[in-house]
Amino acid sequence: MTAVLCVFSMLCMRFAWMVRPRNHMLLTCHAPNESVQLYQLSRWLRHQRNLQQKEDVAASQIVTHSISFPQA
Repeated sequence: MTAVLCVFSMLCMRFAWMVRPRNHMLLTCHAPNESVQLYQLSRWLRHQRNLQQKEDVAASQIVTHSISFPQA
């Protein structure tokens, strides 16, 4: 949904700039929305990357623990 809102705000900003006379109010409303949505998208991407790293570490620990046998 965030990516869709980014594209929508970008299209609205482009429309606001290209139409004659320029619609500065529409541009002003969608510029902050675009920046906030891009920030949300970057947070989601960082979360996904961290989640993948944690899964990789957990998988490597499982493999390491399953291979090593305790000395009796």
